Amino acid sequence: MQIGFAPASSKEGLKALWRTVFGDPEAYIDLFLEHRFRPEQTLCVFEGGRPVSMLFLLPLEMASGGRSYPAQYVYGVATGPAYRGKGLSSGLMERAQEVLIERGGALSVLVPAQPPLFSFYRKRGYETEFSISRISYRADPAFPGALPELRETSLAELEPLRNRAFSASRLFGRWDREALRYQDRESAFFGGCALAFETEEGEGYALCVTAGERVLVKELVLPAANPPEGWEAAAAPLFEAVLRRAGAKELSAALWEGESAVPFAMTRWNPKTKKILTGEAKPYFSLVLD
Repeated sequence: MQIGFAPASSKEGLKALWRTVFGDPEAYIDLFLEHRFRPEQTLCVFEGGRPVSMLFLLPLEMASGGRSYPAQYVYGVATGPAYRGKGLSSGLMERAQEVLIERGGALSVLVPAQPPLFSFYRKRGYETEFSISRISYRADPAFPGALPELRETSLAELEPLRNRAFSASRLFGRWDREALRYQDRESAFFGGCALAFETEEGEGYALCVTAGERVLVKELVLPAANPPEGWEAAAAPLFEAVLRRAGAKELSAALWEGESAVPFAMTRWNPKTKKILTGEAKPYFSLVLD
């Protein structure tokens, strides 16, 4: 077995491995492989030319204090059932770190899919750096306030607003337009979209996907950076408008300023790069595929 980058001809093997490990629908796997797969961003362990373990290195920038730093998002770490317990994923993780250093990147970032995996990745040089708060909201037919008017749009169109909204973060995962376009495709695949709105305070948006009678808000930008009434109260009119538009009863959202934060994403820095500590606001990383 050997580690190397996946040639374009390995798509079918990657699809088979993905299907076996993650169990995602065929159409969803095709969506990723068609729009996000790049041979130079895909590391695999091969046996007889067939990928038996894999991970993807998706490029992004980390912004801090007016500067940007090249980074990579480690995604889709997977090993076939018959090949587990042999250190293949660990070998891929080490090779990913070597690639980061060879390419002059500042850090790798990943999102453990399950809580026990935080320990797994910590043993492989990663530290928890990003947290998240989750809140729920139920539809209120007698909601007392005015609701914002929602306009369907795209994350690609909202890129300037997104970058402004999170620019004060100590460390901000800034996706390029290609990545944002993929997020739009993925949201549409699950019946969702980006919804923009305006208030007297300014512009905002919510990236929503549907799940039965629930709406999941993957990213939220409110016009006021620090609403005096608190994030949950400030977001209530938007949440009510989103639920009425979707005909859903309940909504859950990811907030980055909440009090009940839990670990979310981890980083491993290039030892040649000084860890970024600029700014007081919480580090922000979102729009992940895990």
